[in-house]
Amino acid sequence: SQTWVPVVLRSQTVLEVRGRLTRSGSGDRLDPLATDFERAAKLGEEHWDSLSAWVERLLAPGQSSAREPWTVLIAGGDIRVPEGGAIEVEGHLVLVAGGWIRVGGSVRSEGFVWKSPEGGGVASHARVELLPLVLDPPALNPLRVPLVVGALTQPLPWTPRTHGWRTLFVGHEGGGRLSARFLQGSAGSETERVTSDPSELGPGTTRALVQLELPPGTGEPWDPPRLERLKLEALPGRLPERPRR
Repeated sequence: SQTWVPVVLRSQTVLEVRGRLTRSGSGDRLDPLATDFERAAKLGEEHWDSLSAWVERLLAPGQSSAREPWTVLIAGGDIRVPEGGAIEVEGHLVLVAGGWIRVGGSVRSEGFVWKSPEGGGVASHARVELLPLVLDPPALNPLRVPLVVGALTQPLPWTPRTHGWRTLFVGHEGGGRLSARFLQGSAGSETERVTSDPSELGPGTTRALVQLELPPGTGEPWDPPRLERLKLEALPGRLPERPRR
């Protein structure tokens, strides 16, 4: 007889299924882990297990769940199933996203589909339930690639000053870095200008691209940058030199 096992796929950033992710092998709806989920869903969050502890128990040898075809997708960012993509499993399916769950394709499961509470909507041909697990907050920097987050402002009226500008960040840089670039013109056009010094821009409208970056860690505490606001301060002009006597 065929023995099925749980499979856990992880991504620190986005996890995207553009083709077909399929698994055969029907799971037992009375699987103890599935029953635990149903009981926990009726209790408050203070009674929920952590995601890491649950995954460890799921994969532990000798557990009844070790013979069940659970499929678990974990992403630090979004889980995306774009149009044309598909997830098709016969066992239980768990979707955990630190960002959003975006499904333009299809998700099918003969068992349950459990999804993280903050993860957006799932259009599925299965019963979809909120995942009664607590996502573990990071204590140490686990990154293997840099984490870069950016925000682009709406176009703002811009008047250059003769004596330039100074960029001031209000927030917490932590173990990362805060930076800003300023853009004028249509994106990708020959007339678009991108600079870190807004003094170089002419009159018109401009947008600010603010970036927060955290490099990979080797055991450092999790201390990402946090930005409260970006300020542009006009530099004062120089006083005219006094004539020498």
